[in-house]
Parts: sequence; C-alpha cells; structure tokens
Amino acid sequence: MPTLSVSEIADMFPGAIIKGCPSLEIHGLAPIQLAQPGEATFLGNSKYRKWVTRTRASLVILPPDFDGEPPENTAWLIVESPNQAFAQLALRFAPPPRQLPKGIHPSAIVAESAQIGQNVAIGPCAVIEDDVSIGDNTIIDAGVFIAQGVTIGNDCHIHANVSIREYCRIGNRVIIHNNSVIGSDGFGYEPDIKQHRKIPQVGIVQIDDDVEIGACTTIDRARFSKTWIQRDVKIDNLCQIAHNVIIGEGSFLMAQVGIAGSTTIGKYVAFFGQSGAPGHIEVGDFAKVMGRAALIGDVEPSAEMAGYPAVNRQEFFRNYAYLRRLPQIHEKVKQLQAQVEQLKAQLEQQNNHLPLDESEDE
Repeated sequence: MPTLSVSEIADMFPGAIIKGCPSLEIHGLAPIQLAQPGEATFLGNSKYRKWVTRTRASLVILPPDFDGEPPENTAWLIVESPNQAFAQLALRFAPPPRQLPKGIHPSAIVAESAQIGQNVAIGPCAVIEDDVSIGDNTIIDAGVFIAQGVTIGNDCHIHANVSIREYCRIGNRVIIHNNSVIGSDGFGYEPDIKQHRKIPQVGIVQIDDDVEIGACTTIDRARFSKTWIQRDVKIDNLCQIAHNVIIGEGSFLMAQVGIAGSTTIGKYVAFFGQSGAPGHIEVGDFAKVMGRAALIGDVEPSAEMAGYPAVNRQEFFRNYAYLRRLPQIHEKVKQLQAQVEQLKAQLEQQNNHLPLDESEDE
C-alpha cells in the first residue's frame, strides 16, 4: 500500500486547499469514526460533522462550507466534493485488482458452437453452452453457468457462480456479482384447487450497457417478450425483479428491493432499501421510493413516496407526527370524557332539585 503526503494528495484535486500540516504522511483510509493516525477520511454526510474534530485521522477531506481550523497534527483538505475526492483517493490505495488469466481454464466446459471473443478469460468449472456469444475482454469467473443462446457483450465481468439462462442478452461493460441468477422462470401460475397450472415463461431478460447487478439478485425472464434492465441501472444485493418488468435508464435499486411483474419504472428512479412495488403499475421518471415503503399504485414523475401504504413523503411525515402525539391525545380525550361525565352528573343533580312547573300542577 502506498504512502502519500497531504500535499501530494492535494495535487490530485485542482483548487484543493490545505489547512494544517501538508507534510503529514497518509498510508490508509478509514471511516471518520474509526480512522487512526496516518489514515485519511472524509465528511460525506452532514450527520457526521461532530466527528471532524473528534476523529483521530491525520487527514480529513471536507466541503468548502466547513469553517474552523484543524487540531494539532491533523490536516484538512477542502475540496468541492469530498465524496468524489475520497473515491478517487481510494483507487490509489486499493490493492491491484485480481487478474484472471486470459484464455479458457482446462476444467471449463465450452461448447464447440460458442463464439468467444478476443482476450476473454473463462475460469475454472465454468459452463458455456451451445450458441453462446461472449464479447472481447469479458471475464467469466469460476463456476459461472451460461445457458444456450446467451449473448454477452464486450468488457463484462461475470463473477463466480452466476447463472445466465437461455437466450438472455447482456450488453457491454456489464458487471454481475456472485450468485445472481438472470433469466429464471417468472412466477406465473393459473390457480386451480385440484392442481395449479404453470404458465410458460418464454421471454428473455435483456440487460443493456453499463448495468451493475449485486450479489444474490434474481431477475426473472419474461412470460413473453422481455424483462428489460436499461442502460446504466445499478441494482444492489438481494433484489428480486419479476417477469416483464422494465427498469428505466440510470435507476437505482438498493438492497432487498422487490418489483412485481409487469411494472414499468421510469428513468433515474431510486428505490431505497427494502422498498417494493406491486405488479402492473408505472413509476414516473426521477421518482424516489423511501426505505421500506410499499407502493400500491402508480407514482407521478419526481414524486417522493414513503410509508405503508406509500404516500407522498411530506404527507407521511405529517401523519407520523400525528401518530407520535396519539398518547397525549388519548390522555387528553380521557380527561375531557371525565369532565363531560362530571358535568352530566351536575346537570342531573340540578334537574332533580328544580321545582315543578305550576302549569303541570293544574
């Protein structure tokens, strides 16, 4: 792992401003709460501002709006985007990527009819079936299964134990992480009290260029036509994408998101962790679905949805504020009920002592 001075790190970012000692040496990176002397960290979220002066890191990368001076034996580096700067710095400290040797491992099984591009690496025990096409510079790691008729583009990386089922299409520069399954049957059955009947799933999955899919994620093949993951979509670990779903360009799906069948998601939509969508709805471009939110219908473009059932984010927090006040409201209602009962008793007592109306005596 390299060692860089604060001034050398500053040279990586035009316009960066050093506060504190520029000669401090940095040999590693760490989160702001855990960093030790000799390590660099950054402020990527305002929730951690208090840690800037508490951290033991030798270097803290900060945004332009952060005032003050660094403690002794610490340096601050002021940059436009600490998050991007730290990501770039991490590349300097990262170990070299593992290189799978080019060519086909002796234990791999590759069909004679498969078309393998230039500089392709196919790892141990991988299985490549008939009529598969793999583009140039693609890496197929150990234990990958690629079924008949699959097409994979250039510069892809298919990590260990991924399965890509029949006739699915994978674009260029796609990354699929360990144990994910592309193109398994969609969940389609005709219910019958005697025996449920399976509905054939004869479509495919199409994954466009620059998509990244996390570990243990499943994307089901379409009942007909295609399940379509469009360009530059990023899908986290443990997500489930059902048959005939369309996910628009540049969208994010974070951990444990579930999207039911035939739902269409627009461009640059964000589904946060453990959120979900039912089948046959449309989610507009630039919408956000907060963590654990459960949609029940269509979502307008740029809407922010939260809660179960999901409502507009502002409405959700307004309702949540009311919920938090329910115990106090309950106590207040009990007090009011007691006062009403007391007033009723007083009125009854007064009515019992009123003289009879003279007209009634006659």
